Amino acid sequence: MEDVKRNLQNLINALTNLSPSRNMISQFILLLPEKYQNIDTSFPEIIENRKILEKLGILFDNKISRKTDSFLENLYNFIHETFDWLSNEREELVKICDNVHDPYSEWVELVLRKIMKEPNGYKALKLLKDFIEYLKRPISAASYEWVNGQIKDFFEKKMKEYGLSPAEVYRYKRLLIDNRDSTFIRVKERYENSEHRIYLRHSKYHIDILLKEVDIYAWERGYKRGYDYHYNFYIDQSKAEKIKRILEKLLYEGD
Repeated sequence: MEDVKRNLQNLINALTNLSPSRNMISQFILLLPEKYQNIDTSFPEIIENRKILEKLGILFDNKISRKTDSFLENLYNFIHETFDWLSNEREELVKICDNVHDPYSEWVELVLRKIMKEPNGYKALKLLKDFIEYLKRPISAASYEWVNGQIKDFFEKKMKEYGLSPAEVYRYKRLLIDNRDSTFIRVKERYENSEHRIYLRHSKYHIDILLKEVDIYAWERGYKRGYDYHYNFYIDQSKAEKIKRILEKLLYEGD
């Protein structure tokens, strides 16, 4: 049993060290695609090793991005899976291993501390906190545009409340909440004439608290066939609880 525990601890340590909060390469690939000048400023020592990056699966074009089906694209997906697995199983793992970190919480705190150092960083963190509270109850409608309109109204209201410019609100929304990029997670339910899919909406820094559920209903009327859609936007409550604890600590330090 001791041998199993030791090897399991070694495995968990290896997985934890892949976290973007502990590994520069992981952090680099997580933030792609990105403009060359932004990456050159943030990761100058990585850009100097361009040939190695190309072999690993980095494309250098108008933007720096991950090549589809490359090693680094698979590593990018694996980082997300590691976030989820270690976060979800941590309570059980600590019963066996002495040292089990939460790489997702580590990464979130690193990101939020970085944002906090900006001139309007305190307001950005308040904006994130308010958004989590706002979506405590899901927004649901048959119109995707209507749902987006509700979220847009929220940010416009907060823009006036905190005295932020439209550009600042858009930037913080993109960095911390929604970068208009999503990943299919799973089919929640499937019936003869309907399917319910869940997508994870990514933020630029991959805090990734926003979930989109799409309900698809097939219909047939005479010779006509088609689909109706229903959309639900809501918060990943497990991640939200961790983020709220980190926010409370950082906002208290900033007072």
